[in-house]
Amino acid sequence: MSSRTRMTLFLALTFVAQLAVPAGMIVRRELALQRGAALRFHTAPVDPYDAFRGRYIALAFNERSVPCAETFRAHQSIYVRAETGTNGFASLVEAARRPGDTGVWFRASAGYGAGEKAVSVDLPFDRFYMDETSAPQAEKLYRAINRRNRPAGEKRETWLQVRVYRGLAVPEELYVDGRPIRAALRQTK
Repeated sequence: MSSRTRMTLFLALTFVAQLAVPAGMIVRRELALQRGAALRFHTAPVDPYDAFRGRYIALAFNERSVPCAETFRAHQSIYVRAETGTNGFASLVEAARRPGDTGVWFRASAGYGAGEKAVSVDLPFDRFYMDETSAPQAEKLYRAINRRNRPAGEKRETWLQVRVYRGLAVPEELYVDGRPIRAALRQTK
């Protein structure tokens, strides 16, 4: 085989590899959205918007710690088991180094403040991406509903529906007062 043929073959393989990596990432996320178990998580108020992070809605969650039988260090990769309660929302019930054989497990990171019986968790779905024009209005609506100093008796909810497939958790839809965020935006215009 001549050096020119080898070089052409090497370039072709490099080109295929460069396409295969992002294509594999896309396929994995799409499989999670199509085949994954659906979990809903209540969201919580968020600190002010960071303009340097791009066009998305920054999310925080009410539940941030998980019972565990092991000790984890901050930023360590862990698996979290979630169960859907009678109210239809997921709760974090267990953290481990490896996923168990039963239940819905997804990969996350141990946060700061890990104790002996529980670990704080940095959930992998803390952002909900939207198009450039809708994201700022959606962020305002999300913050208005999630504000901490809401009038007494005003019951408004936001939650994120996540699909979990083979340990990968992918945000599917952000809901505001029971409606997808895009539908809620159309109604506020």
